[in-house]
Amino acid sequence: MKKKERVRKNKKVVRALFVCVGILVLVLVGLILHSFGFFEDNSPEYFVVKDECSLMMGNLIHQIRDDGECRNRCVNECSVQEMDFDRFSFEAKNNDCSLCECWCD
Repeated sequence: MKKKERVRKNKKVVRALFVCVGILVLVLVGLILHSFGFFEDNSPEYFVVKDECSLMMGNLIHQIRDDGECRNRCVNECSVQEMDFDRFSFEAKNNDCSLCECWCD
C-alpha cells in the first residue's frame, strides 16, 4: 500500500514539474517575441506643428504659409523624434492659424 501511495505522489510531483516547465517555456517564448518587436503597435505617431500666426497691421501673418513649409516642418519634427516621416496634412485658414498635422513611423 505504501508503494502505491508513493507512486501516486511521484505522479503528482511529475505533473506539477511539467506544468511549471510549460509555463516557463511559454514565458520565454513571449519574451523572445517581445524582443523582436512582435507585440509592438505599428501605427504612426501623430504630431501637430503650431503655426504661431500673429496679427500685424490688421493682417494675419502665418509662419506656415503653405503645404511645402508644413511638410518641411513635419520632416524636421520626425527627425528630432528619431522617427521616419510618414505623411502630413495642411489646412490653410484665413481668419485663424493654419493647421499642420504630421505622422511619423
